[in-house]
Amino acid sequence: MLTKLKATTAADEERELLARENRYCSHGDTVHYAETPKLFERCEGSYLYDARGTQYLDLQMWYSAVNLGYANAAVAKALRAQIDKLPQLAC
Repeated sequence: MLTKLKATTAADEERELLARENRYCSHGDTVHYAETPKLFERCEGSYLYDARGTQYLDLQMWYSAVNLGYANAAVAKALRAQIDKLPQLAC
């Protein structure tokens, strides 16, 4: 089980998160092709934002976001409605 981050600054938190990712996550993802992976705080439309609020156009959006964009309000509303109705079902 992961413990709570002990970082005191945003830079410390970023270093700690990257160290945890390196230890626990698969390295098959494209994020590991970058010399220094970027960490993002939020997303909207076609953009990602880091902890400093810097905006990045995501030219490599995955199938789940490319057609509707990140943080699509209509999709989020439908997901909330579904999870309240029937959160998970395995057959």
